[in-house]
Amino acid sequence: MRPVVRNPRPAGHTAGMRAVRVGPVTMGPVPSGPVTVEGEERAGPAPEPVTGPDGPRILPPPPQGRGRRDPGPHDPGRQGRRGRDLGRGLSGPVRTRGDGPHRRRVGTDGRRGERPGPARHPVLVATRDARLLDAVLAAAASCGVEPIVARESAQIRQHWGRAPLVLVGADLAPCIAGMGLAFRTDVHIVGDDPETAAAWSVPLGASAIVLPGHAGYLPALLTRARGGSTATAVVVDVMGGSGGVGASTLAGAMAQRCVEGGLSSVLVDLDPCSGGVDLLFGAEREPGWRWSDLASAAGTVGDLSGRLPRMCGVDLLAATRTPGGGRGPDGPDGAAVGLPGPVAVRAVLDALARSYRVVVLDDPSPVDLPGAENALRLLVVAAEVRSVMSARARAAHHGWQDAQVVVRTGRGLPLAPGAVSDSLGLPVVGVIGSDPRLPAASRVGEPPARAARRRYLRQVDALVEAVIADA
Repeated sequence: MRPVVRNPRPAGHTAGMRAVRVGPVTMGPVPSGPVTVEGEERAGPAPEPVTGPDGPRILPPPPQGRGRRDPGPHDPGRQGRRGRDLGRGLSGPVRTRGDGPHRRRVGTDGRRGERPGPARHPVLVATRDARLLDAVLAAAASCGVEPIVARESAQIRQHWGRAPLVLVGADLAPCIAGMGLAFRTDVHIVGDDPETAAAWSVPLGASAIVLPGHAGYLPALLTRARGGSTATAVVVDVMGGSGGVGASTLAGAMAQRCVEGGLSSVLVDLDPCSGGVDLLFGAEREPGWRWSDLASAAGTVGDLSGRLPRMCGVDLLAATRTPGGGRGPDGPDGAAVGLPGPVAVRAVLDALARSYRVVVLDDPSPVDLPGAENALRLLVVAAEVRSVMSARARAAHHGWQDAQVVVRTGRGLPLAPGAVSDSLGLPVVGVIGSDPRLPAASRVGEPPARAARRRYLRQVDALVEAVIADA
């Protein structure tokens, strides 16, 4: 009996070719094991288990170190101990937090686990090319995806409409184009010949992935089809509740202390009208990519580590500074032209979250910021009435009802942290005192953690540990 063709495509129907921007993505080691192929068992790579052999368990909180003298940031043993403390929130066994209905799972990288949802149909891989299939299965195993491999028309027709993603081998593209299948999105032709892949991408309305050059694009596609994320970083979004509270200085100090604790970090300037995080670190003449170099970014961007200006171990992403003294390549007298569009911002932030362990955003006005929806938000508030009122208005305007408060204390800032928290209706995650060295350091471009006093550094360390533990 001939199979029934559902929703046949009208004769002469073609779809436009969609361009794909890709970049190199490093895939981790691929474990070995059996992979299920429809109708048979195929020896090859298999996805890694989600949980460890001991199952979920609850870790005790890190010791606070009360009752002993702090040896200071320059003690020979301090860096190793602090590095272990910072890393505790980013690695280790699976654990849970909370009780009852508020209990949530935390993955092995310290981030909240995703709430289990309805089962998704597997990804469909249609090919008879053994070498191409090995490359796709290796990419699938690296991100924990187990696809269905179909070699016959009946198998392809069965899973075509339900699979969240379809990878068509160039060897079967002519056959599938002639099957009269219903048009659908999320179809990609995979092959090693650019001309063949491009030729069949039009009839199938698919993009072309040419191996091995575009192999790094496969893990991102497969992970998105699974409903997960390839990002491994803790993303911290820092906003000042009012002007002059030292939010940018605090963001820079947090990034520095993370690096000194052994965690790769990047500081991202998201204020098109600010002086720039490169000036804060004295890195305005350092070579590397700025926002203008990434204005055309889209899709999956490759590893950005090593391509940005670096100072004190911290990579910096700031706006372009022109010889005329302004920021940005266009506009009168080199005036600032703002950040790239939302597509480029999202692509770059997603790439940074894959390339670093900690991403700190200096973000004074987070209006519909793409790519930072799941960031941990810190609202820096000075302990005085006008700053608290301003912070309340800013939090309401930007929808930061889930933010945590960092209270700035010091001379002329009389409010207690508890009073600030009660007024804002937000929890306090840390208290940072004033440091008279920091304003002068900012004026000459000395990195904040290099100039700050030990007391300020201890407070920043406590804040970083609390943020990572709650990420």
